[in-house]
Amino acid sequence: MVIRKHKDPPLKNKQKIQDNTKNKIYLVTGSSSGIGVEIIKLLTKNKDNVIRALLRAHPNNSESWKKLPSGAIPYIADLRITNEDEKRSLEEACKDVDVIIHLASIKQSHKINYEDYIDVNVLGTEKLLKTWLEVNKNSNKTLKILYMSSTAVYGNKRKNIILTEEAELKPSNNYGASKMMGEEVIRAYSISNKIKYTILRCSNIYGPHYEESFFKIFKLLVEGKMRYIGSGENHLTLVHVYDVADAIKLAIDKSISDNKTYNLSDGNAYTQRMLLHKAAKLLNTEPPKKSINLSVAKMMASILNIDKEELNFLASERLIDITKIKEDLHFTPKVNLDDGAKEMIDEFLKKNKKYIR
Repeated sequence: MVIRKHKDPPLKNKQKIQDNTKNKIYLVTGSSSGIGVEIIKLLTKNKDNVIRALLRAHPNNSESWKKLPSGAIPYIADLRITNEDEKRSLEEACKDVDVIIHLASIKQSHKINYEDYIDVNVLGTEKLLKTWLEVNKNSNKTLKILYMSSTAVYGNKRKNIILTEEAELKPSNNYGASKMMGEEVIRAYSISNKIKYTILRCSNIYGPHYEESFFKIFKLLVEGKMRYIGSGENHLTLVHVYDVADAIKLAIDKSISDNKTYNLSDGNAYTQRMLLHKAAKLLNTEPPKKSINLSVAKMMASILNIDKEELNFLASERLIDITKIKEDLHFTPKVNLDDGAKEMIDEFLKKNKKYIR
């Protein structure tokens, strides 16, 4: 696989920031995800917007549709398109759409094979764009697509470098590679079609809807089983789900974001040690006293009920620069870590009262 550096095309004629907030038809893929729910909440504040929500599973087989905020119109289709019903549903969902917020993705996990990542994160993205182009071929519409990528495209270990959007892409797992290829699909389709894009390379998300992995760590902390993975001095980046939704809204509303790629985090670099100390303090327990090698930790993963990719996150090293999104879109993270972490730990203790001290 050839991994290329890239630069977004320059703005023509010194393009100024313009708002594109008139009433539109939106399609949100991955609509029952935490980000999907929060961005739909923002979009439905304008009652004249039409919000279409793509769901992978039929309501008869899943309760994910219950997560949708009122006002969203559900369409059922898996982007792998395995039958004619899904094909027709996706066509109906794409008809006359002005903006696609493409969140659907197979999440990072060592249990997922390479072919599945490609089928959904790469080929699924291409099928989505092909479908929009086909059903709107007689229209004068121009599509704006927001593609949710990941800082995983940079790789897990990038020591001694501050990663801007022009940094070399060096994904270290299949998930990161599939996200990188998804970005390339988006850019390729924009070259000769009526498509404008914004790519957000998102850091690890925390907050409501994203508690599962963090709750595992909280449990290990209060039970005295947590260890630093490595020295604990590696740098981790986070962003609250509410800030992710705000960034998406800014990107789809402002034309200065057209055909650009942005890093997204809360702008801070936390060490693993710092985060575990903060969590331990809020849990009224002791922070870890020992360290463990990543390889050994992975051998113990099943015993500790923690995923190997969750361990990879704890051991990762990335410093993410968000100057570009702050300058272009005036993005300012609103949720600080103290408040966001306390909210999550309060929820953890509410569900696990035996750990209250």
